[in-house]
Amino acid sequence: MNLREDQNSKRHHSHADTSYGHLLHRVQEVTGLKNREKAEVAFLVSLEGLLRGIPPAEAMHILAQLPLIVRDELRTFAVGPDKDVSARAIKSELQSRLQLNELEAAAMLPSICSLLANSLSASLVTALRTNLPADMKGLFPISRD
Repeated sequence: MNLREDQNSKRHHSHADTSYGHLLHRVQEVTGLKNREKAEVAFLVSLEGLLRGIPPAEAMHILAQLPLIVRDELRTFAVGPDKDVSARAIKSELQSRLQLNELEAAAMLPSICSLLANSLSASLVTALRTNLPADMKGLFPISRD
């Protein structure tokens, strides 16, 4: 790798880190989590479950609209639709991984989905509502207009 490629690569990674940092800060704001690590766990657990619940092509479209770090981390979960995915299963995973009580976990997933919906195109939000399991459709607004 020459010097110019190395500098471009460093800038690219720096931008990806910054974008991801902003996203995690927004996750902290909507969930009330106090540190970045917990916000990251909450976001990745929630998004992993969502990606597993939809067809792979749609999952890749969603990942394409998120920071590079998220795409790299979650690309392997774009293999759905997994019939075992449910809002209850995701909430249970959030509760377990973050040591939350049931009410905290129940409030966290809709907060993260709302944040995600604001980061995606309206057509992808509509596609999510169409393709997610029935108990997960309500996690996303019908229209953002």
